[in-house]
Amino acid sequence: MSGSRKSRECARSVLAALLGCIAISCASEGEHEQASKVFKTGFLKNYSELQAGGQGQALLRYRDPSVDFSQYDKIKLEPVMVFTTQKSSLADLPIEEVQSLVDYLDGALRDRLGRDYQLVDKPGPGVMRIRVAITEADGAPAVMGTVSGNGPGAHLINGTRKLTGGTAKFVDRAGVEVELLDSLTEQRLAAAIDRRVVQTSAENWDDIHRIYDFWADKLAERLRELRGAKRS
Repeated sequence: MSGSRKSRECARSVLAALLGCIAISCASEGEHEQASKVFKTGFLKNYSELQAGGQGQALLRYRDPSVDFSQYDKIKLEPVMVFTTQKSSLADLPIEEVQSLVDYLDGALRDRLGRDYQLVDKPGPGVMRIRVAITEADGAPAVMGTVSGNGPGAHLINGTRKLTGGTAKFVDRAGVEVELLDSLTEQRLAAAIDRRVVQTSAENWDDIHRIYDFWADKLAERLRELRGAKRS
């Protein structure tokens, strides 16, 4: 085989590999999308400050423009909660599945935030307190579960396991509410509400994990941006 022919075949192989990688990337990003609306469950004490987010942002968001986020180098992450309605599809789920929902999101948040911040368990100077809730629909609120005291990831369900009917229904209705506070003064620094939906239908726990990973990545990314920005 001539050198030029080998070069052409090598180039075709590289191109095919690159196209394959792009296709995989696009498929991964397209498995879930932002919902058209969110519901206010009552987890946040104040919703009046929230405004519609722009491209690539949460559906509803708020940031105190006077806050210098560079002064915070530690995070106190509160236990992730499930904040839903009294007639929720979640009420019929096995406790194991409810616990796995909060454990996975808690672990994803700790993993991403811990790369840029020191995670602490007490308030103090330079400590930002973060409250997070997995939410469902609107109506009378009811707290359904919190993170296990046995540590993040203690009750994770294998991602390839099939979802029960009730869990699949809940995933399509679930969102997240996040609030950032100064740990000493309780001043609200920022808040956001978002909701993602699986484009077809959620079939296994990997579908849930991808959405929770997305939220954790977005929060960490936004905090990196805010730490580098000057007060407006």
